[in-house]
Amino acid sequence: MTNAELEARAAALVAAGDVVGAALLWQQHGEHLTAAALFERACAFDDAARAALAADKDDALRLALLGGNQDLIQEVSASLQRMRTPAQFCDIAQAQLTCGFSRQAGRMFEAVEAWQRAADAYQQHGDVLSAVRCFEHLQQPAPAARLLEAALRDGGLTQAAPLRLALGKLYHRHGKHRAALRALQQLPEGSAAWRAALPALAGSLRALGLREALQKVEAAMAQQGMVAESAQTAPDSGATAAGGVLFGRYRIEREVATTAHARLLKAHDPLTDRDVAVKLLVATTAGVGRDALQRFLREAQALANLRHPHVMPLIEVRPHAPAMILPWMAGGDLRALITAGTLAPARACEIAQALLSALAQAHRLGIVHRDVKPSNVLFDNSGTPYLADFGAAHLSTSAATVTVGEIGTYTYMPPEQRAGQAAVAASDVFSVGVMLYEMITGVLPPAVDVDTPWTFQHPDLNAQHDAVLAQLCATRIADRVSTAHQASALLAAQRWSKRVMARSAIAPRAEPAASEDAAAGRLVAIADTHPPVMQDTLLSRRLRVLPLTERLRAWASAVARAAHPSLPLIAKLDVEANQLWVVEPPGDAVERVTTADVEHLRGALQAVHHLGAAYGALTLSALRRVDGQLLMGYHPPAPDATPAGDVVALDGLPRDG
Repeated sequence: MTNAELEARAAALVAAGDVVGAALLWQQHGEHLTAAALFERACAFDDAARAALAADKDDALRLALLGGNQDLIQEVSASLQRMRTPAQFCDIAQAQLTCGFSRQAGRMFEAVEAWQRAADAYQQHGDVLSAVRCFEHLQQPAPAARLLEAALRDGGLTQAAPLRLALGKLYHRHGKHRAALRALQQLPEGSAAWRAALPALAGSLRALGLREALQKVEAAMAQQGMVAESAQTAPDSGATAAGGVLFGRYRIEREVATTAHARLLKAHDPLTDRDVAVKLLVATTAGVGRDALQRFLREAQALANLRHPHVMPLIEVRPHAPAMILPWMAGGDLRALITAGTLAPARACEIAQALLSALAQAHRLGIVHRDVKPSNVLFDNSGTPYLADFGAAHLSTSAATVTVGEIGTYTYMPPEQRAGQAAVAASDVFSVGVMLYEMITGVLPPAVDVDTPWTFQHPDLNAQHDAVLAQLCATRIADRVSTAHQASALLAAQRWSKRVMARSAIAPRAEPAASEDAAAGRLVAIADTHPPVMQDTLLSRRLRVLPLTERLRAWASAVARAAHPSLPLIAKLDVEANQLWVVEPPGDAVERVTTADVEHLRGALQAVHHLGAAYGALTLSALRRVDGQLLMGYHPPAPDATPAGDVVALDGLPRDG
C-alpha cells in the first residue's frame, strides 16, 4: 500500500467515525506517532501511550497518566527511565508536574535520586510522608520534622497516627529522645501505629533512663514478639563475640574479616539450622563513613532487586543496625581458588558464564556492578559461583561515572573506568574477561586490542580462543563485546578443554593497593598553575587537587550528583584529608563555541540547577574539546554564583559565525 493509499484509507475510516480503526491502520504500518494522536482523539489513552512509547516520545507518560492504568504508568515510566539520562528524565518529570501530575512527578524524581525535587513534588501533592522520606535521603531531618509538625497542626485526626509515628521515629533516629516520646506517647495504645512505634519508644525511654516506663513497653513488645530497637542499632562487642547472639536470633561463631567500615561474621541461624554471614557496618559517622553507609545501602537495594541463581541472595537486611544477613559461602572465593592453582579452561569458562548470566540480569535492571573481581566471586559447598558485593553498583543508570571516591579495583578495572569515564555494561564484561584469562593461565592478560594475538600457553587452546578473550578484554570499548549476553554466547560457541595446564613460571602480578593511604607519592605536579595540575600515576589522568572548603564541597556534590557527561569528573572528596580531586580533561582550550555546544552546555548547567545549586565556573579557558565533545574543566567557582549568572556566562561565550 502506497502512502497516498494509506492516507486515503485512514481518512475514510475517520470520516466514517472509526478513529480507532484509523489509528490501528497507521500503527500496523509503523506510523506510531500518527497512531498515538488518533488514539488520543478517540480517548483510547492506553493505546495512545503505547504508540507514543513505540515512537520514543516522552508524551507517552502524559497519555498513560490520562488513562489512569497504574500498571501501564509504571511500565512507561520504567521504559523512559531506561532510555533517558537522569537530566532528561527529570525534564519529563517536570513536565508532568506542570500538567498537575505531582505525585507521579515525585515518583519519577525519586527514581533518579533527585531527592529535593521529589520532596517538592510530593509536598505539592500533599503526600507528606513521601516528602519526609526524600528529606531523609538528603540527610535533612530538620525540614522533615517541620513538615510533619505542620501537617499535624493543620490536618485532621484521620492521618494523625501515621504522621505522629513518622515524627517520633524521625526524632528517635536523630537522638531527640524527649521529642520522640512526646510524639509517640500520643498514639492510641493498642493501635497498629502504637505497635509499630514500640521499638523506637523503648529506645528513647532507655536513652533517657526511664526504667519503669521502659519495663512496661518491653513487656508489650514481648507480647508482640519484638526485639528492642536498641539491640538492633548498637550491637556491642559482647553480642558480636563468639557465642554472642545478634538480633535475638543469630549465634556468632567467629569473626571472618574486618575493614575500616565493616565486619563480616560467621553465625548460625537455629531457626533454619543453617550457617549465615552477618555483614555489619561499623562506621557511619562523618565524612567517609557516610559514603560507606550509602554503599552499604546500595548493596542491600541491589541484592533485594536481583533474583538470580548466581547472585548472592539477601536473607535479611537490618537497616537500623545497619546489617545484612547472607548465606554462608563455605567454598571460599575465586581469589583463593586462583592462588591455589590454575583451573581447567572448561571450569573457568563455566564460572565466567555464570557471572555473565548474573550480570546480564543486573544490566537489564539498570545495575552496573563496577567492581567485578575474584574476591567478589564466592562459592557454596557444591562449587556454585555467586557474584557478591554490589556496594559499588550504580542503580539508576548504567552510565554512572566514578565520582566521590574510587570505585573498582585497578587490576580488573577497564580502561574507561581508570580514566574516570562512564562505567557501562561492557565495563563489567572486561572484568570477567580478565578473570577468565587469569583462571586459565595463572597470570593477568596483556593490554591488547582486538587484532593483537594473545598466545595462550595451553596446548588445547588456539587462536579462536584468543580471539574470544580479546573481544572481552579489548582496550577500546568500541572493540569490546557490549553486553554480558553476547559475551556468554561467544564463550558458549567454543569448546573449552577439561585439561588443567601447569601454572606458568610467570608469577601472578600483585593487585595494586587501592587504599587512600597510597595517595602519598601517587601525584606528580606537571603544571605550575593555581591550583596546580597533578598527574595521577596510578590511573594515568590529570587532576586538580584542591583544599576542601564548605563552598567547594557543596559545588562538588552538585556536580557529581548532576552526572552530566560535560561536567567535570569528581574523582575524590576526602573529608579527613581535606582534599577534593577534580579530573582535568585532556586537550587544548577552545577559542569559540558553536550553537550546538551552547545547547549542550546549557543541559549541563540545568542538571546542576535542578539540584538547587549554581555552577559559577563557566569560562572559555576552562573548556576542552575531546573527540568532538565539549568538556568542562575546573575553574574556581565564584562565591556569589547564581543559576541566572550561569546563564549569562553561557550566553556571553564567543561563538562561531
